[in-house]
Amino acid sequence: MLGELLSIDDAKLHLSIIRKIATRVGFRTTGASSVGEALNLLRANSFDCITLDLSLGERSGTEVLILLAELKSRTPVILISGSEDDASEEALSFG
Repeated sequence: MLGELLSIDDAKLHLSIIRKIATRVGFRTTGASSVGEALNLLRANSFDCITLDLSLGERSGTEVLILLAELKSRTPVILISGSEDDASEEALSFG
């Protein structure tokens, strides 16, 4: 087992696909479909890896990155997003 993966995506199909792939390669997976749900999970649990959609409904995935920075987390984050380049650049600067 590779560890715990948190997958954050508001598109249920995308979340399902990512979780299935992660499970096949050996991760235990937890899914979050909103920023609020993700923040609660991150405050209460530790994860070995995170996949993060930058566009989560009316809120931004960068809020998750801000919390990770506040928690001084060293957890690797894989950004998965169809967002415009500006949003991706903003997220990279947080990283």
